[in-house]
Amino acid sequence: GTETCVWTCGNGGKTVMHAMSYDICDGCFAKHVASAQNRDCQPSLDAGGESSDCAICFEGIAKFAQLPCACQIPYCDQCWDRALAERLTASGVARCPSCRMPVRIDIDTETGALVFSPEPEPDREGGRTRRATIERIASQAKPVQISRLQVYTKEHQAISQPRSSSLSLPAFVAQLIEAGQEAPRCVCHGVLRRTQMSSRLEGYSSTHIICDLCDARVSGTETCVWTCGNGGKTVMHAMSYDICDGCFA
Repeated sequence: GTETCVWTCGNGGKTVMHAMSYDICDGCFAKHVASAQNRDCQPSLDAGGESSDCAICFEGIAKFAQLPCACQIPYCDQCWDRALAERLTASGVARCPSCRMPVRIDIDTETGALVFSPEPEPDREGGRTRRATIERIASQAKPVQISRLQVYTKEHQAISQPRSSSLSLPAFVAQLIEAGQEAPRCVCHGVLRRTQMSSRLEGYSSTHIICDLCDARVSGTETCVWTCGNGGKTVMHAMSYDICDGCFA
């Protein structure tokens, strides 16, 4: 809107902290100025006297992301994860949003937690590097996801109840969820929802998706997949995450 206002940094793209520009809407400005006033204009501090407001979302954080670089900038786990995912998708290499150091991402197959470590500067960035990283993370995520689905079944005894012979197990679980049962969780802890392919492919030019557990192509507008609501907001699946009905069952 031409009458709307934003707060704009005069440095524009002259700093790597915002390589293009930096703008804050009036809503965010008012929100965080007011929150500072409510805290007597003092930022939240950790036990060592350091600010514990995330450098990206500006919200107070109880747990700092464990950075593999020398940066002392505070990030919450969610923003750090999302920043790495965005960089990996855009350039093929996950990098610290502050110092731009390449970051290697792994998943601990025992705990399902993300593990970050320094990575050498690649010879070149692009699709090949991105694909290799995504494939490595996907292979580590697979046993964690399978384990979570198995635990989900054990924790929800209703899944083992008799059902109509015409009703598939995935469709039966989807009915239980609609009736109030907790939904299964993705490897990233996001919610998995059973979605028809006609809805899943809205906005895409492709006629199929790839199951992240069996790597099979899933197509057909009446077919369903279990899709994570976090989409590409996590480096655990920097594009999307889908499980076919066959793998779910």
